[in-house]
Amino acid sequence: MFFQMCYGPEIEVIYETIRKVFSTLRLNLYKIRHRFFVVQDTEQLCLIQDVWVQKILMCLM
Repeated sequence: MFFQMCYGPEIEVIYETIRKVFSTLRLNLYKIRHRFFVVQDTEQLCLIQDVWVQKILMCLM
């Protein structure tokens, strides 16, 4: 609503679309982490199964 008042309805639509995309990405990353990772440090994620999954996730973060 703030964006709509200041910049118009087009910006509001763009903002909502970006927010939905990032929410979906965050949810999918959570599911992947929950499935593949056992221990999560502040710096490093310990992988159970595949090293390539870890590399892909590190690129996405």
